Amino acid sequence: MAQLKFIGGLIAFIIFIGAGSVMMDRVLVPVSPYTDTLPVHSGCNTFLRGETPYSEDATLRTQRIILSYDREYRTEDDQHRFVYPAHHCLLLLPLWLTPYDMGVPVWMFLNFTLFLILPIAFLYFLTGYRVPLGKSVLLIVTSLFMWRYSMITVIFAQYTGWILFCFVGALWALKTKRSILLALFAVGLTVRSGGAVFAIAILLYALYEQRYISHLVFLSVMATLWVITLYMIGPWIPDFLDGLLNYTTYREDVAGWLPFRLGIIAGLLYALGMAITGISIMVRSWRENRETFILWGFTTFAILELVFLPQTNDYTLVYALPAIYLIAYSFRHNTIAFYLSVIVIALVPWVWSLWLSTLFEGRLDQLIMPAFILVMVVIAWVFGDEAIASDATAPTT
Repeated sequence: MAQLKFIGGLIAFIIFIGAGSVMMDRVLVPVSPYTDTLPVHSGCNTFLRGETPYSEDATLRTQRIILSYDREYRTEDDQHRFVYPAHHCLLLLPLWLTPYDMGVPVWMFLNFTLFLILPIAFLYFLTGYRVPLGKSVLLIVTSLFMWRYSMITVIFAQYTGWILFCFVGALWALKTKRSILLALFAVGLTVRSGGAVFAIAILLYALYEQRYISHLVFLSVMATLWVITLYMIGPWIPDFLDGLLNYTTYREDVAGWLPFRLGIIAGLLYALGMAITGISIMVRSWRENRETFILWGFTTFAILELVFLPQTNDYTLVYALPAIYLIAYSFRHNTIAFYLSVIVIALVPWVWSLWLSTLFEGRLDQLIMPAFILVMVVIAWVFGDEAIASDATAPTT
C-alpha cells in the first residue's frame, strides 16, 4: 500500500510539473527571445565538457548561441561572460543536462511554484502561524504577482528564486536546530555571490551557537565540489574572481555603488540612514530572543545586502519577501492592520513602475523598495507583535 501511494504521488508530481511547464512554455517563454538561463546553460555545458567556462572561446560560443535566439543581441549590452562559481554547474546539474528549450519552462515553473507556496510555508514552518484563507490569498497574490520582482525572476528564469529558497530553508534549519540541513542549504546559497554572503552570515551565527557539525558538513561538501571542479577544468577560482571584478566594466547598468545613484551626498545620507535603521532592528531582535533574531535579524540583513552589495538587476528584490511575510505576521492579531499593510506593500511597486518612475531618471527602485520595506519593518516592530515564541523542539542533528 505504501509503495502504491509513493508511486501515485510520484506520478501526480510528474503530471503537475509537466502541466505547469507546458503552461510556462506557452505563456512565458514567448515573452522574450531568451532567458538568463541560456548563457549559464552554455557555460555549464562547456564546463561539463571539461573546458573552462571563463575563457574567451567559451564566451564567444555563448554569444553565438544567444545570437541564434535573438538576432538583435548586441554584446555592448551584455557580453554574457560566465560569472558564476564553477560548482554552480554541479549543484544545479539536472538543469544543464536537460536541453535548454526543455529545461527552461520547467525551471520557470519551479520558480513560479516557489513564490506561490512560500508565504504560507514560511509563516507556518518558521513562526507556527496558520494563515486564514482570506489572508493566505492576499499573501500569495502579493508574493507572486504584486511584488512584481517575483514574476521578473520567473520570466527571466533567474536563480534568485533558488537563493531565496535556500535562504528560507537555512533560517528554518537554524531555528529548528537541524545542523546538517543547515549546512546543505548554505551550500545551495553559494551558487551566486550574493547568496554566498547569506551563507557566511548564517554560518557565523551557527558558529556562535557552537553548531560545529554544520561547518564540518559545509566544508566537506564544498571541498568535494571544488575537488571535482579542479579535476574537470583545473584552477578556476582566479578566473572567476577576475570575471566577477570585471563585470561592471561591460555592464554599465550595474556600475557604481547603488546609493550613489542618488548622488554622492544624498547617497551617503541614504546609506547611513539604512545602516542605522537596519542595525537597530537587528540589535533589538537580538535582545528579544533567539527565534526573533533569527527571523527579523536575518531578514533585515537581507534588506541591507540589497543596498550595500552590488546587485545585478532588480529581480534580487525578491530577497525582501521574507521581511514582507514577517510584517504581515506582526499584525496577525489585527485584521485591519494586516490587510492594510499587505495591500500597501502590494501597491507600491506598481505605483512606482507605472507612474513615479517616469518622474525620475535612473533605475531607483533598487533603492526605493529596500527603504520602503525597511520603514514597514520599523512600523511592524513598533506597532505589531514582532516576538516569535520558541517552538524549536526538533533534536539537533
